[in-house]
Formats: sequence, C-alpha cells, structure tokens
Amino acid sequence: MRWSFLWIFLAISPLIGAEKILVISIMNSKSVKNFYSPLYIELAQRGHDLTIISPFKTSDHPKIRDIVGRDLLTGNKDSGDTSNKNYLDDKNVFTQRKEGKSTLPISMTNFLVDLCREYYSMPEIQDLMAHEKFDIILAFYTFNECGFGMVHHFQTPFILLHSNVIIPWNNPTGLPLPYSHVPLPYFPTSDKMSFYERVRNLVVGNVYGLVDNWYRIPKMEAVYREFLPDAPSSDEIARNQNLCQRKFKNL
Repeated sequence: MRWSFLWIFLAISPLIGAEKILVISIMNSKSVKNFYSPLYIELAQRGHDLTIISPFKTSDHPKIRDIVGRDLLTGNKDSGDTSNKNYLDDKNVFTQRKEGKSTLPISMTNFLVDLCREYYSMPEIQDLMAHEKFDIILAFYTFNECGFGMVHHFQTPFILLHSNVIIPWNNPTGLPLPYSHVPLPYFPTSDKMSFYERVRNLVVGNVYGLVDNWYRIPKMEAVYREFLPDAPSSDEIARNQNLCQRKFKNL
C-alpha cells in the first residue's frame, strides 16, 4: 500500500508540473514522518522544491526546506528543547488503553490550541504566508485543522493526506466510520465485539463526533482566524480537497 501510493504519485508528478510543493504536517508523529519521507525525498530528487512544516526535520537534501516546530512528545527534537511541558510527557497511551482508561484525544484540545498558535507565530511561517506561492499543497488531516487556514490562504490545489482512518470525524474525507463493526481505538475491545461493545462504540463515536465538532475544532479554527480572519471552516476547506490519500495503521 505504501509503495503503490508512492509510485502512482510519482508517475503522475511530471504531468502535474508542481515545482513548488508545500507540506503542512503540524500535528504529526514520527511514524507518519517515516512513512512519507521517501515520497518527499523522491520528489526533491526529481527537481521539485519542497517546503515542509512539521515537528521533525526531513532531510538535508538541497531541494527540501524544513520549518520545524514543537511536537507532541519531546519539544523541538532538533534543538533538544524540552523546556516546554508537552501533552504526552507524563502519559503512555498504550498503557492507558491496556488498563481500560480513556485515551480520547478531546483531552488534548488546550495543548493543540497552544501548539497551533506557536506555529502560526513562527517568523518563518509568517514570512512564508506573506511572500511565497506554491503550485500544490500536501495537507495532513488528523488533528491538523490548524493547518487548513494556510491551505485556504495559498489558494492552490491540495491533496489531503489521511493517516488515521478509525476516527469519528471522517465525513469530509468521504469515509464515514461504521460503528457497528469497526471499534474505536480509545478503549479495549474483544476480538468479537459484544452487543455492549457495539452500543458503546456507537454512543461514544457519535458523542465524540458532536463534542469534537462543537468544541475542539472550533477552537482550532479560532486560532487560524486570529491570523487569517476571512478563512472558512476547516470542514469546508477539507471538502474542497482535490484528492485524498489514506494510510491505514490502526490494526
């Protein structure tokens, strides 16, 4: 799956003619970075200029410019700055899940809001938005509503990269989650879901979707509107994607 997407994308890249590519990957993990780095490097080797906004440095390739901010786990890895408290500093989500504790990402809201504001306030990003244009944007979807303001600002075609399929807010990507037989990753579930687990899955999924749409996402939108007052909702921006690529890694 990984390499099929890579080769399909690279096969059509000469036809796209996108010489300047912006990658917006603000809220992401090292595993996501490792998955997509070969794509970025290959595009750079083919002569495209990439600007990558993310928590991790991608490559020393001369065609790749990294704008690195703070990440969820350790602060800015490249500078070793761990002076700021991060959401996951004192949490092990795998242990929490085994112990039956909730790992609902709604609890990350305040941290994500602060992190979003940090990125938009970075001088490199302010300069980028003020003076540069791009031919195409690769924008990540999960927890990255923060970056959708930039997608709207640059007014250019964009590909939505979706790295987590089992989440309750999939509708803008065209893949609503079937709660009756696909378990959410927020609590333990038996191999064969019981009636109780299916009902819990349905209730939690729908309630979480409502809370997310009325609480977390509006807070993220409020941050990018501090810098881009005319930007529409993240839902409207996501639904105008030119292409959506999904990577499934939950199982």
